[in-house]
Amino acid sequence: FPAWSPNGRQIAYVSDRAGDDDIWVMDADGNNARALTDNRNPDTVPVWSPNGQQIAFVSIRSGNWEVYVMDADGRSVRNVSDHPAEDFMPSWSPDSRRLVFHSDRDGSFALYIIDRETGAIQRLTRDAVGDLAPSWSPNGLQIAFQSNRDGDFEIYVMNADGSNPRNLSRNEHDDVNANWSPDSHQLTFFFNDTATTEIYTMNADGSNQRRLTNNSANDFNPTWSLDGQRIWFGSNRERDLNRNGVDDTTDYGYTNDTGYEDVWSMATDGSDLRNITSAPGDDYNPAFRPN
Repeated sequence: FPAWSPNGRQIAYVSDRAGDDDIWVMDADGNNARALTDNRNPDTVPVWSPNGQQIAFVSIRSGNWEVYVMDADGRSVRNVSDHPAEDFMPSWSPDSRRLVFHSDRDGSFALYIIDRETGAIQRLTRDAVGDLAPSWSPNGLQIAFQSNRDGDFEIYVMNADGSNPRNLSRNEHDDVNANWSPDSHQLTFFFNDTATTEIYTMNADGSNQRRLTNNSANDFNPTWSLDGQRIWFGSNRERDLNRNGVDDTTDYGYTNDTGYEDVWSMATDGSDLRNITSAPGDDYNPAFRPN
């Protein structure tokens, strides 16, 4: 997930260019890249708080996946989920007070909300399957997530209190990792079939599903720019197996997962593709900083 800063000036993302997965930031034009974390265990999935002051991410540094929060400059890292189960994929509420994430702390993967001020945790979903990867709408009214409660993984939305869940994507293959447009009117997600992963958009009610990418590589983890005019994503479409003398050997579990992963962007109709990063190592999961 590319993660834009709320002021649109910075992007947080994941890179292994220093040897392992860490959280990095760069300016919106791709320059001035620097690491915020430096840990021998993976740090991934950065998400800016809407007020631009903090970044949530997940790490296995304590022995299992936990949700962490740090200041926007990388300082004051703290474990906020703090449970022996697997806690993953945080998303902020619009007021920057709460985080929704998925966890198997009660047996099966479900969605939970933690209040950052009180520490109180509320379970939102109770289906005996897998509810994963929540994304809180910018208007605060809905949460999108992926679930296999109907067989394969589909994109669902529900009210922010967990009520009225409904299947939006309704596809025979897996649809995963939904993210909201800034106006809460659309969702982008990626489709994982037996050949490649491709990026789609649809309206918030599931209508007008459109395929934006179509190539033999993997395009994944899309997110919107703050002005809603572009979509940023990870891709291995360059098929570069060796960059500056460094071999790519990372396997992310996708079909055709060969070559370095880079951060790319495109217009919301799939045109005007731009390669943002090209350093040795894999760069992905971009996130913009709000302000």
